[in-house]
Amino acid sequence: MSYDFLEDIDRIGADAYKQGEEDTKRRAIEVLASVLENWVHGGDADCIIAEFEEELMKK
Repeated sequence: MSYDFLEDIDRIGADAYKQGEEDTKRRAIEVLASVLENWVHGGDADCIIAEFEEELMKK
């Protein structure tokens, strides 16, 4: 294996990790928006957060 090959593998891994982070953030925002869209007015923040965490774990 050449050094360039290993460098390329490292770069590809780093790029994939960054893409995964972005996908996770985007999905978390989608889940939170869905929870808040369906939330009954008058709920408190703890309930909103708990439902958000529950929905995020299902996906």
